[in-house]
Amino acid sequence: MIRCIAVTLFVLCWLSANAEVEIDIEYSSVTEARAALENHPDAEFDPDRTWQDWTTVTVDTDEAYVIWVFPPPDSPVYPAVAKQQLFVTEESMDMGLSVLCEVPGPYCDQFRAEMIEFTNNIVESHRDGN
Repeated sequence: MIRCIAVTLFVLCWLSANAEVEIDIEYSSVTEARAALENHPDAEFDPDRTWQDWTTVTVDTDEAYVIWVFPPPDSPVYPAVAKQQLFVTEESMDMGLSVLCEVPGPYCDQFRAEMIEFTNNIVESHRDGN
């Protein structure tokens, strides 16, 4: 139940935030990010959140709530990863997004746009009560 509340707040704050918060991906490659997450004690590879072979990993610690999204090998943007992080203070909630693409050009731009659209669609479905 706590995870459900955290995910709902995470998604809802995307639309309520005044500006996107820039965050860093602390890894130099997609392979390095995935390997680090596979060994991270708080990382959960969630098969229930996998969609069309896209891999979703959540890391929920006292310091942060982060969602990592990896496209499948047959995606034109592969290898790539998106990192979304929730920031909560007493005054506000913000959501940060960063994308690491190893394929240059429009595929990376499309991936980032799709991540933004995907999140906004979830927000709208929650607002509509679906």
